[in-house]
Amino acid sequence: MEQQYDKKLLREIAHQLREGTVSDEQQAYFDQWYVQHEDELLELPEGYAEDSLVIRDRMHSNLMDAVKLAEAPSKKAFILWTKFIAAAVFLVVIGTVFYVNRRNFLSTSVPVSQLADVVAGSNKAILTLADGKKITLTDVSKGKISEQAGVQISKTRGGQVIYQVVGQQNNASNSYNTIETPNGGQYQVILPDGTKVWLNAASKLTYPVSFTGRARREVTLGGEAYFEVAKDKSHPFLVESSGQEVEVLGTHFNISSYKEEPHTKTTLLEGSVKIRSAKGNAVVLKPNQQAELNGDHLQVKEVKAAYAVAWKDGYFMFNNENLETVMTRIARWYNVQVEFKDEAAKGGTYFGTISRYEDIAKVLKMLSRTELVTFELEGNTIKINKKK
Repeated sequence: MEQQYDKKLLREIAHQLREGTVSDEQQAYFDQWYVQHEDELLELPEGYAEDSLVIRDRMHSNLMDAVKLAEAPSKKAFILWTKFIAAAVFLVVIGTVFYVNRRNFLSTSVPVSQLADVVAGSNKAILTLADGKKITLTDVSKGKISEQAGVQISKTRGGQVIYQVVGQQNNASNSYNTIETPNGGQYQVILPDGTKVWLNAASKLTYPVSFTGRARREVTLGGEAYFEVAKDKSHPFLVESSGQEVEVLGTHFNISSYKEEPHTKTTLLEGSVKIRSAKGNAVVLKPNQQAELNGDHLQVKEVKAAYAVAWKDGYFMFNNENLETVMTRIARWYNVQVEFKDEAAKGGTYFGTISRYEDIAKVLKMLSRTELVTFELEGNTIKINKKK
């Protein structure tokens, strides 16, 4: 059943979008509504080489009709509007912004028909217990999985792993578990202190079976995860990842720390976090700030935090990124390899949002509408060429 949306609230959010004062929660609500209605809101003629301001004008007009807003925005508002409705459609920017109808994407002649067998990622992970036993979480039924040192481990119907204290905790804080997702996998775990962790594809989290008796709640991350840390002022929560340590008391943040990527990025959504590099350099983040670790240098910048955690909510959200970065995320989630036949194809500037659960063929067809690159599949490898 299609979700029902509050039109009054949508009108209010639309005004805030124009003013640039929308919150992440409001943005997500509006984006979800727009994605459901994009076909009726965005009607473009065949082809896409139309003046971008004309297209933005038309899109804005249709949006205003949809939420019953009559007043026309200023030219400045067009810029703000374009920035904040990226999740409405997947849009690609190479010099000029092009908005393309989804029906046009599907009619493109890019040779990706073989990609029908490539499916999006899903809830997949392996849990390794303190005794070394490995449990494939996709294969076990909901309910109790194991009990270790007075801590019960269960799987919920929704695909979460939950740790609960059920008895005397003998040496539980000295026993460690690891949950690891493959390419094409994701999973959520609720730690013994109530902290919620969402793991992205190709990620690994190691943590004690219990935090009881520990002065600090310490975990180790490889890959990417979003944390909602349970508040406990007496016991700081620490995340160790490649080259850095993040310390919090109770807050929401995202860490991306893949070995194959040059930088570790920590993005704060609420509260505050302290980040220390391996050599002791430190910064404190405020909401909507991101720390980027380059070597031992920590650089802080203002960001839209929604971009960093879009994966958790089921979206690819790209913001001023080149094709190499875009394809790295796509490859990790769809569990495919990517080969650039032409180094020049790695560049460009890409903005936009699309569901992570769309067929990969649709994603590549959208990217190909720039008419700057072509895609073909050989085995499990997507080969990308600069279009002649």
